[in-house]
Amino acid sequence: MVGAEQDSLMKLWDSEKLAKLKMPTKKELDTFFSNDIINEPQYRGELDKMGYKGVYVEWYITLIKKGLEEST
Repeated sequence: MVGAEQDSLMKLWDSEKLAKLKMPTKKELDTFFSNDIINEPQYRGELDKMGYKGVYVEWYITLIKKGLEEST
């Protein structure tokens, strides 16, 4: 096997390995955030990794904070 073939196979293996990594769902992240298991910057970062951007993240944070206010 030549170097280029080996590199190509290693990249394929890495991408398959990364695809199998498990991350919490958005619902689980919501629960972690609302129960102070993760803080707001962590919550934002995880949503960003999931592809949520800008105003949508703000809406989710506002929704969770309103829910916390109503429960107290």
